[in-house]
Amino acid sequence: MNNQRLCSLPNARGVVTRLQDKSGYLSPVGKLDSVTAILGKTSETKHKLEQWKKRPDAAAVSDAAKARGTWTHEQIENWIVAHTMGTPAPDPKHFAFGAYWRNIKPFLEQHWVQLVAQECAVYHPTRFAGSFDALGYSSYTKQPDLSTEDASNLLTLIDWKTSKNPRSADLVEDYFNQLGAYAVGIEYVYGVVPERALLVIARPHGDFPDIWELTGPELKEYGTKFIYRANNYYTTQCDFEP
Repeated sequence: MNNQRLCSLPNARGVVTRLQDKSGYLSPVGKLDSVTAILGKTSETKHKLEQWKKRPDAAAVSDAAKARGTWTHEQIENWIVAHTMGTPAPDPKHFAFGAYWRNIKPFLEQHWVQLVAQECAVYHPTRFAGSFDALGYSSYTKQPDLSTEDASNLLTLIDWKTSKNPRSADLVEDYFNQLGAYAVGIEYVYGVVPERALLVIARPHGDFPDIWELTGPELKEYGTKFIYRANNYYTTQCDFEP
């Protein structure tokens, strides 16, 4: 465990930028597909999603979920920026999405400690890239042998999600792989190793979000799993553009 917190990320190994058409990322090793695209095309539940897309209301439901996620992410980012700058935190209102903000806000107020970076793009020579939500410090933990004080000093990778319904373990497996991929990318680009991860899911009911925690070894294992999936993806499903 590091006793000294990072304040910012060190210099990056190369620059990665998202393409304007959002079809992928441009990196020092070529054009790369995104972490989420690779996950979607290699997911074990892909057939279920394809069936769901055949529903008459699928497009409308998907668009609403994207709008909800985008709005909620923006409010979280704005709150963290205000907290970092020591200015009054915003308290936005939204008729349709406000409940998700009210659900996740207590986590921020009670457990947010310090920001290192947010919405930052990373890549890996395994040929994937993506933008992680937040890297910083939080006092929240479910680990019985880890105090909140010690948790506050662990460099934590955080992914924000929204969900109308509770998510079972099998439904968040791809989210864990996503976190693992970002951790691998952060280590490659910045030489910094996240020590754990939190998946924080805002929901429209209740006064606290659903939270899943990955320990350092678990996060590393999911990073290895994602590398395998990325290799399989490029071997069997698409061509690489150097």
